[in-house]
Amino acid sequence: MTAKLYRNNIKAESIGIITPFIKQAKHLRNLFDDADVAMPKIGIVEEFQGQEREIILISGVRSSKEHICDDMHHGLGFIRNERSTKLAISRPRCLLMIYGNPDILFLDPHWRMIINYGIDNDAYLGHLPATLSDPPTLAEGTVNTQDN
Repeated sequence: MTAKLYRNNIKAESIGIITPFIKQAKHLRNLFDDADVAMPKIGIVEEFQGQEREIILISGVRSSKEHICDDMHHGLGFIRNERSTKLAISRPRCLLMIYGNPDILFLDPHWRMIINYGIDNDAYLGHLPATLSDPPTLAEGTVNTQDN
């Protein structure tokens, strides 16, 4: 997506990429370095505190349910982390793009509201969460790791 934005004359300083994990931020920075491409601001949510960009890309990271319990227990990622979620989605001035597994993000009530907002406002691309009509509940510290 960043390359597409660059091709449309969007400058690196107008773009921010937010991820909840330091290792993923480092990995993304390495990808830009290795490709010898202008690097946008890439960092964890806290690195964007008090900063905005024209365009923010958010990585929801998790694509399976296997680590969700650990994430919640240790306060990692975006699931069950309302403060990080609110901070991340409030950083763009013009455009917000969220990348993630909607089936995982939909487990969290705040992400469910964001997904529903995107769907309701024709601003959602990709497959719809499998549980759209019957949202799951995410009990404190537990999650069903069986795929439907």
